[in-house]
Amino acid sequence: MNTFTPRCIGALKAASITAFGITLSYDTAKGIIEDEFTRWLEEQKPGKIPEALRSALFDELCRFESIDPKKVGASAGRIAKALQAIRKSDNDVTPEEIRKRGKAYLKAWPGLTPTAQGLASHWPALGTNGHDCAGPTPIPAPAMWRNRMQDEFPDSRQVRDGIINLDWAKIPREEQKTISEVLKT
Repeated sequence: MNTFTPRCIGALKAASITAFGITLSYDTAKGIIEDEFTRWLEEQKPGKIPEALRSALFDELCRFESIDPKKVGASAGRIAKALQAIRKSDNDVTPEEIRKRGKAYLKAWPGLTPTAQGLASHWPALGTNGHDCAGPTPIPAPAMWRNRMQDEFPDSRQVRDGIINLDWAKIPREEQKTISEVLKT
């Protein structure tokens, strides 16, 4: 049996109770069924999730940003948009998945301030629902990058600040991108 039929029967019973046992006219019954059908259709739309789950997902994104979900204030719209983007990418998202990918986000970009939009932007790169979060693909070190930076760009910030003395894996990702771009030949 479909889920709509019992709802109609329940709505008609409720209407007859509120009408104190008076027989309903055809138009009244038809109106009740149409209203219930409209509500039922709204619930059948893809992407519609129960309010409790939506609230749990929203609260988890607030916690990711270190915001009290009960005092979110002006950030609510921004966080709701991020949740919408995440759900568009992964309709089966759970609060646990947000926590897991949030940890992967913080591990991949340790210096960045965590934002719901940032998490939403990198959602696919941070793992697939049900799998381990791999994080973003590592940037390979350019051949002889230290020597080339010293020879070709001795006045660069990376040389001046000693960034080239670090292991490649310990250099922030944005610096790796900059060095890789500069040394492309």
